[in-house]
Amino acid sequence: MTKHNLSLAFLLICAMLATGVHGQTMPPAHPTLEASCNATTFLRDAEFFMPFTKGYTAAGFRLEPVLDYRPGEAVRLRVGAMLTGVAGTEGLWKAQPVVTFDYKAAPWMLLTMGTLDGSTSHRLDAPMYDPERWFYDYKEDGLQIRTSTRHWESDTWLNWEHFLEPWTPDQERFTLGSRHEIKLFATESSADKGFSLHVPMAFTGSHRGGQFTTLDTCIETLFNEQLALKAALQQREWRLELEAPCYFYQNMSPTVHTQYEEGWGLWPNIRVRKSIQSKITENANSVDIKAGYWRGHRYESARGSYLFQCTSWFDGSFAMPERHMLTIDMAFSHKTKDLELRLEGSLFHDLDLKRTDFVFGLTMHMSPHFKIL
Repeated sequence: MTKHNLSLAFLLICAMLATGVHGQTMPPAHPTLEASCNATTFLRDAEFFMPFTKGYTAAGFRLEPVLDYRPGEAVRLRVGAMLTGVAGTEGLWKAQPVVTFDYKAAPWMLLTMGTLDGSTSHRLDAPMYDPERWFYDYKEDGLQIRTSTRHWESDTWLNWEHFLEPWTPDQERFTLGSRHEIKLFATESSADKGFSLHVPMAFTGSHRGGQFTTLDTCIETLFNEQLALKAALQQREWRLELEAPCYFYQNMSPTVHTQYEEGWGLWPNIRVRKSIQSKITENANSVDIKAGYWRGHRYESARGSYLFQCTSWFDGSFAMPERHMLTIDMAFSHKTKDLELRLEGSLFHDLDLKRTDFVFGLTMHMSPHFKIL
């Protein structure tokens, strides 16, 4: 077991022990039963022509009807299905069950088993988690522990991606991740004004292999880490963020099959957000713009966007040990009482190849709830 796995195991054990020390008895409550249906439609066009990854165009929907049962304040059970359709395919593209147990072990800790609140909700940056995975690999199942205090928030999870049937020529695959954000400083001000200084930290480990496989090759374990300093200034409807994150990569496999064994990356960026709340209706609009500069040195990531990596997803012979790239992300969001519409796009200009890739998308989302008990 590597030092990274030992560190994460230690964090999990400490969190569970802390539950016993600081946990509080929840007051009794009447059982409740609700039905909900998260519905999202999407259109995505990724025009990727640089030699790192391939683009795609997809239009479709994701529907998640769920029954939500709460026998008390501390326990929650969600049972339903996740149905994904893609235009141009026959029937449903994916039909997957959803079973989630939530246990509020303490006022500041939530334990989840089954289907996780995963994907982009882990709040990992693109070099560590490809945002395109929201469209083609959304569902996560396993174990998740989330914490929230005045000065610390965290999300630690195990996503078991592929089960190995014993004694078959196959491999198990899973990803272990942990993201923490520590608030170092915040001015005493109202909710819509003030300055804050945060330290985001993240770790992901990806493994494929297994003890019961008939294969004896291609066992692989890849690690990525992030450490950043983020300053934010909030002035009513305006928010300005400056962030300086650095990323690290290591291949800890018995035999290395990737281009590089280790590397790093830097992605300093500036972000401006403007929100507009209607005083007459419940409608709200927001504009979000983020500009950054990516510097990569032999950087790779098992789950990160290949646009930030120094190797190609589809061409094993191609590699660029040094990357220099300008990035711009833009998003416009419009929310009404019942619906959220989001238009977003990103530009990636490689300064060495002198080429530009871009992606844009449109999503509409609503989540009606119906009380049964």
